[in-house]
Amino acid sequence: MGRRYVEVNDLDYNQHIGSFYGGYAFKHKSLTAKAGFRMEYTYNDGLSKSIEGDIPFNNKQFDVVPYVNITYMLKKGNVVSAAYTQRLNRPGIWYLNPYVNDSDPMNISYGNPDLKTVRRNSINLGYRKSSQKWNLGLNLSGDFTKSNIERISRVNESGVRISTYENIGRNSSFRLNVNYSYRYGDRSNLYINGSTAYMTVSSSELDLKNDGFSYNCGLGGSVGLWKKALFNFNVFVYGGDISLQSKYSVNYASSFGISQKIFKDKLSFSIYVNEPFTRKKVYSFDSQDPNYKLHSKSTTYQRSANFSLFWRFGKINVNVKKARRSSTDDKMNGGNSSAGGKM
Repeated sequence: MGRRYVEVNDLDYNQHIGSFYGGYAFKHKSLTAKAGFRMEYTYNDGLSKSIEGDIPFNNKQFDVVPYVNITYMLKKGNVVSAAYTQRLNRPGIWYLNPYVNDSDPMNISYGNPDLKTVRRNSINLGYRKSSQKWNLGLNLSGDFTKSNIERISRVNESGVRISTYENIGRNSSFRLNVNYSYRYGDRSNLYINGSTAYMTVSSSELDLKNDGFSYNCGLGGSVGLWKKALFNFNVFVYGGDISLQSKYSVNYASSFGISQKIFKDKLSFSIYVNEPFTRKKVYSFDSQDPNYKLHSKSTTYQRSANFSLFWRFGKINVNVKKARRSSTDDKMNGGNSSAGGKM
């Protein structure tokens, strides 16, 4: 009887964060100015367990982040603003986990416990205009990073692609965001939001450079049809994101639905269709350096429909205190990467 091997991939992980905040605000007539800093200490302590043995690792970070924000109120609901800050991106669990994922012997990946926090210098200019029916927001920003975390792939002499993460990226991006919403009466509204960015990613250590545009646009809203009935729609365009060695294709998504309330708003039902125009989608991915070139495609079936019913009993009026949301600028992606193995 042959032996049966079971792959073991467990991770014990703790992250401890200590922080201290300081700031000062100044207001004079239509001018408001704020300045301050955030001081943080982060200690990551982990134990990666596999059939080959346990690998303990730790990761320590200390950062002081300044910020300056100036807002000026013009007449007739016009607001202009300018801001500078440093944003932190901490490496996530998958980025740090040293577990070697060799489920595909030709594509091996693992994390890097020695990664450092990414400091991103951000400059922002904004304009907002508000009225009773519509709101408009324009935002122009520039981000600059010297030691960005990049996923790096190398091909060895046996043709095996080995991927991990390193602080070797030098990034710059310029982004324009536009947000517009319009409300007509009590039952119809429209929104448009989108952004386009030009990004440049380079590494002098690897003598690599990549640049290009990325896009993100959404159009949606709701329209009153008849009494207590609404037609809802959403359309999105996204993609074109780049990294040091790769680029993603531009794609889109859409959904449409109808909702109805009856019996004095006690019963609500809705019907929604996702991707009504496309039964399947093809996602492409390109990655290359002087030693290799990779082009991959994946196909997914995403058309779906759902029906829901909701009945409200009695009079419910509960005030729930929302938990304070942590700042998203200190979380580096890594929760869905395959580079660090499995959880």
